[in-house]
Amino acid sequence: MRQVKEAFLRAALDLRRILVLDGIDDLNDPPCYVIHSHDLHGPLPDLVVCKSGCHPGISDWVRNGICWLSVLSGIRDEMADSLPRSEFLPPAITERGAVVGVKVGSSTFILEDKDFLTAYYRLNERAVTNTLCNTPALADNSANRTFGSHA
Repeated sequence: MRQVKEAFLRAALDLRRILVLDGIDDLNDPPCYVIHSHDLHGPLPDLVVCKSGCHPGISDWVRNGICWLSVLSGIRDEMADSLPRSEFLPPAITERGAVVGVKVGSSTFILEDKDFLTAYYRLNERAVTNTLCNTPALADNSANRTFGSHA
């Protein structure tokens, strides 16, 4: 378990991403480690790393998983920058896939997709587009011109 913790911390530092290790469950059936973590916006999906006979391989699996969590955290950072005062809902797994959500003001956006990466990309697209289109100052085309426009 020490090897998993060290691999997590090294990978997070190498990526220069704030990922906090909340805990590691050492399971026997199936034989795996379940890594619980969060970023600046709340809990991230659990990372499941299967145990193998070759322990050096576990560090590689953990590092790959941290890269995946880093991408998810980056998407959440983008959303938080675009949607001030947003609150992320804890991610979950259902029979049909991954569920993610964000609360923006009085609106809550929840999206389910095949995996967390796709779900967060789609959530970002839907929440940001919907919120910006429903904000009067931002919905007005004159206040939202692109650079180089000659309108």
